[in-house]
Amino acid sequence: MMVFLLLADFGESGVVLDKKIMTLAKVSAELSTLAYYEDPYEDPMADEHFRKKGAVIQSFIAEPDQAIFVKKDGHCFLSFRGTTLTTDDWRQNIRPGTEPICADDNVCCDTRQGFYDAYATQYSEAAEQKVRECAATCTNRDECVVLTGHSQGGAIAAVAAVRLADLNPYIITFGQPYTMDAPCSKISSERFYRFINSVGRSRGIVYDPIPFLPGLGADAFGYQIVLSSDDDTGVAYIGLDAQDYFGPLDLTASAHSMVGTTDAPGYLDRIKSLMNNHTYPIRDNGYVPGSLCSEGKECTTGVCEKETSFSWSRCVGTMCEEDENCNEHTDRCDSGVCIPKLGTCMPCDEDSDCTGGKCTLFRCSGSNGLMDDECNCKSGKDCNSGRCEGIAPPLCYPKNPEGAWCNEDTDCISEECSWKFTCVQAGGESDSESKGGFRKIGLIVLGSATLLAAFVFAFRYYLNLRRGYEEIPATLLTV
Repeated sequence: MMVFLLLADFGESGVVLDKKIMTLAKVSAELSTLAYYEDPYEDPMADEHFRKKGAVIQSFIAEPDQAIFVKKDGHCFLSFRGTTLTTDDWRQNIRPGTEPICADDNVCCDTRQGFYDAYATQYSEAAEQKVRECAATCTNRDECVVLTGHSQGGAIAAVAAVRLADLNPYIITFGQPYTMDAPCSKISSERFYRFINSVGRSRGIVYDPIPFLPGLGADAFGYQIVLSSDDDTGVAYIGLDAQDYFGPLDLTASAHSMVGTTDAPGYLDRIKSLMNNHTYPIRDNGYVPGSLCSEGKECTTGVCEKETSFSWSRCVGTMCEEDENCNEHTDRCDSGVCIPKLGTCMPCDEDSDCTGGKCTLFRCSGSNGLMDDECNCKSGKDCNSGRCEGIAPPLCYPKNPEGAWCNEDTDCISEECSWKFTCVQAGGESDSESKGGFRKIGLIVLGSATLLAAFVFAFRYYLNLRRGYEEIPATLLTV
């Protein structure tokens, strides 16, 4: 999607994502990804970004939990593994109840029992000691410790922050669930960056579900930062210690991944995209007009609306109100922004979105008003090929050659479909009325068999219900 920037709407909103913080976020995202490997060097990223640059990763493992430590560019990073696909880890992750986690001065904060167990492992003391030894070598001890993690790993990083509160750590998490109970004086919210991802779907924007799971009384700390599904020039900073809910949630969990795909980028992908703009500090006052959204607080303009009842919610700009306002540019005003009309097969919600002037089942036609192959259609009249097949949605297909399957003449290049349901040479079926009759008989027989099978299944189910699932005489089940 093309993103149009309305620079007049940009401004400061509270959190500073300068080059230093974004660099720490990128390294944290890389380590949060590597923490899932028993041997982090299985991922080539570990060699490229760490070992080849003199930063050696050290692992601490007590299955199902793991932490990895590295000193890089003058900072001491400790990253915790998120939930793995093991029964023990899931049982630990959802363990109810609370448990106090205490700093060296015996000031404590309450956390979920499962997160406490994931931190209080056989290696926790060794990992803490490694961080303290590293911090002792830093020029400024208050600016060198970074605790991080993805998902459950982010929750464990928050628990570790209480234990290491005297080192004034940065806490940078990705897709972290609610973790600590407020108040907690050992958590420094101004050094806590809590990233939440989103992706674009056919129904619009959807969000990583894990940060919005019920916290059993737990609270959120730090900067709540939502990453856009399609705007890589800025983020939506929601607030300090904010606990705002965003939905709908991504039930496929694609938005929860650290490394995703082109269509559904993960947390590491998003951080890299933001940094590729080389403009610091990164904008934090919301997404630019035209971006997918669910609430106005995500947008630079503060307005998130649907243009039509069938369209997706987008951030609304102030460049235009009608298509006529965009004559010098594109002849198309969409969500308050002048943008180009759409080409063949591209998603649309109204005819004026399309170069061809026709939006059929939410897809644009070609310049001639007809749909190309594999595009949506209602009937053969919508298609360049003249053939429309299928359901949910029906699509345009090329006509079939001689010998291919068919159920009507318009399926075939020759315009001849035999009574055997195959395309034949034009003129090869002299009795077109007869072949049509045979096809109809075949379809009637097939349909009747399907209805009979459905009736038998329903009858058997009804008998089971009436007889309380008693054994049914075999004669009643014989067809």
